[in-house]
Amino acid sequence: MFVLMKLIGSSIDLSTCVSAARLNITLGLYFFIILPSTNVSLIILFSALCWGMGMVIVKKLTETDGTMSIILWFTLWTTIATFPFAASQWVWPEAEDYFWLFVMGILGSIGHLAVVSGFKIADASSVMPMDFLRLVWISLFGFLFFGEIPEVWTLIGAAVILAGSGLLMITFKS
Repeated sequence: MFVLMKLIGSSIDLSTCVSAARLNITLGLYFFIILPSTNVSLIILFSALCWGMGMVIVKKLTETDGTMSIILWFTLWTTIATFPFAASQWVWPEAEDYFWLFVMGILGSIGHLAVVSGFKIADASSVMPMDFLRLVWISLFGFLFFGEIPEVWTLIGAAVILAGSGLLMITFKS
């Protein structure tokens, strides 16, 4: 990750990258312990790596490109990159699903707009901890709309992530 950030000219230093790597390794080991008999852990780690690289690239693009351009290109390349995986598992949506797909598309676009706009006006270390609030919303919506009760480990994990995000915000603010 450090090499990628240096290649694109990011101002993040090595100690920050080492801390992030330690956190990712710790979380990765946690997933390997929790899910030892599946490949889900590898998928989670790969997904986190791709997401992190995507956010670094989006942050870098905010220096030269417009918000809507970044969103368009990010969406296009993400679609192209994930199409082979989606195509092998594709199931056509039912008629009633199209409304919810439309709602998800609108809300996802608003989310992308918020993140890219945040990257344009603030440092990534200020913007990304706020991104973790989606865990709160996901849990709340899951409970309200689907009756899903979060497991204890989900609540503990969310508390650790939110506490770490808060600590990061305090550290970078001072």
